[in-house]
Amino acid sequence: MTYVNQLIIIKLRYLKKRSIGGINLRISKDPEERKNELIDTAEELFSTVGYDKTSVSDIVKKVSVAQGTFYYYFKSKEDIFMAIFTRNSEKLLLEMKEKVKEKNINAVEKLMIVIKLYIESKEDSAGSKHKIVETLHNDENTSLHHKIIVEEIVTKRSMLTSIIKQGIAEGIFHTDYPEEAAEFILTELYFVFDPEVFGFSNEEIFKKSEALADMVEKLLSVPRGTFMSKIVQLKESYSKNITNL
Repeated sequence: MTYVNQLIIIKLRYLKKRSIGGINLRISKDPEERKNELIDTAEELFSTVGYDKTSVSDIVKKVSVAQGTFYYYFKSKEDIFMAIFTRNSEKLLLEMKEKVKEKNINAVEKLMIVIKLYIESKEDSAGSKHKIVETLHNDENTSLHHKIIVEEIVTKRSMLTSIIKQGIAEGIFHTDYPEEAAEFILTELYFVFDPEVFGFSNEEIFKKSEALADMVEKLLSVPRGTFMSKIVQLKESYSKNITNL
């Protein structure tokens, strides 16, 4: 190999992607970086164009990679759709854990932090990600929606269970079923605050928020009013923001 050829090879590795003499050289990226780039692009297209109107070809074209690269990371368009929710769910979980890690916060406060962050995430879904949320409520996507709901509950169950166990240790909560209580709370949160599952009106959401607070208080055997005013206040903020979208 000549000295000139060696220089060319070094130059090509360094450039990663440049237009040289009309030839496009594809950027070589770290696999995780490339995967996230595909997810970012898919999320952008699904949010603006819509899931059904976006093809795998649209995604790879925007990223400037071959379809083979897409299928190296994802089995299908549905697979990358799930990846969007998985990443967002994990991000929310990390935020929740960060907020509740303080030892001087009691279990009631921690539970309310989790509920507040969860509701705020639903506000975001009803806004910037509205077209993605719409996709979940199409009849043909029932199976996909079910997977999302299960993931929402499973990924956060352990953290919420630990908060309930803390409340039991503090003498605030009283239940023999901390994990089941966590599952119930997460399921009801999704049921009440998902903006389009049942298409509840603001009045219906308000009533169901009160019912949720009442059931959580009974479930954890805490004095009446422990959660009622806090959850209703969050609901009022949620309804106002949803109405203004």
